[in-house]
Amino acid sequence: MKVSYLIFVLASMMLFPAGISDGLVSTYVQWNIGQGSWGTYIETQSCLHIDMGGDFAPSSSLLQRCRNKKNFVILTHYDRDHINLQYWFRRYITKLAKAPRPLSIVIFQPSRNGNKSENSKSLVIFYHKTLNPGDSTKKEELLWSYSHQIKNAEVLVLGHHGSHTSTSVNLLQQLKSLKWSISSARKSKYNHPHQEVVKRLKQLGIPVLKTESWGNIYYNLKGRYSISKSLATGS
Repeated sequence: MKVSYLIFVLASMMLFPAGISDGLVSTYVQWNIGQGSWGTYIETQSCLHIDMGGDFAPSSSLLQRCRNKKNFVILTHYDRDHINLQYWFRRYITKLAKAPRPLSIVIFQPSRNGNKSENSKSLVIFYHKTLNPGDSTKKEELLWSYSHQIKNAEVLVLGHHGSHTSTSVNLLQQLKSLKWSISSARKSKYNHPHQEVVKRLKQLGIPVLKTESWGNIYYNLKGRYSISKSLATGS
């Protein structure tokens, strides 16, 4: 399947929360996929995926929870490590659902003109107290960090996997309710999360949970975490 066609299909799945939610969101999962990003909101009858890229797929863990449900996909941008597992996704999960635009859980949507894989083109997603800025840079953070919605964010998926180009001091100062942060990366590949970012978070007393160290990270809406035993693969 041509990349351009597949990206078009997934990018067209822009939706209202009412179109994707059955009102019973129970868990957010940041999957252990190596260097990349794939997060999923799991509901009784549906799964909402934020990006789907990495070194390996979540495999059995994701299929067990989402295979027989409706699945919605949002790609924050088109960098390879945010989209390359979509081929695997479409092979095993066929219940894809489209819903109307606009996507109201996107709190920032830059112009998509030009190279859509650039970090500066990242959508910023805020849903059920979790903030996922894709690879949005410090420059873009200045444009959306004052949004009133993110004041209630309890979980931050570190921008650009924890790179020093994201997660500015200014952004963290706006996240008054922040309790946890998540880094989805492989340190040996790009040195993520960067020590500067880890230091900033530590000074604020915000723990950094790394998928590389802990495997799949599950967060329920009562603010509790659990982790899987899978570290080396996406199972």
